[in-house]
Amino acid sequence: MKKIIPEFASEEEEIRFWESVDPDDYFEDEPCGVLKVDRSGWDRVSFRTPPERLDELSALAGELDVELEDLLLSLVNRGFAQLRREIAERKAEEETAASSK
Repeated sequence: MKKIIPEFASEEEEIRFWESVDPDDYFEDEPCGVLKVDRSGWDRVSFRTPPERLDELSALAGELDVELEDLLLSLVNRGFAQLRREIAERKAEEETAASSK
């Protein structure tokens, strides 16, 4: 029996959750690692990348059996979450250093 996905108070909490568990424990017969997202009503963004990088991303999306756009969104969300953690850690270190003076 698959585990039940909990309710999340925020997107950050959901990102932390999925980074800490094995998605195979929560889904049956679903490609794991990247979740499909309903993007209705979202703003569009474009960016430039070398053709070989786009080829790599497209191949990876194919291996994961997900749309390229879903893969890119997952990568952006993971990068954003990592950057937020690094900023929080840096601020905590600065506060600790300032309070120890």
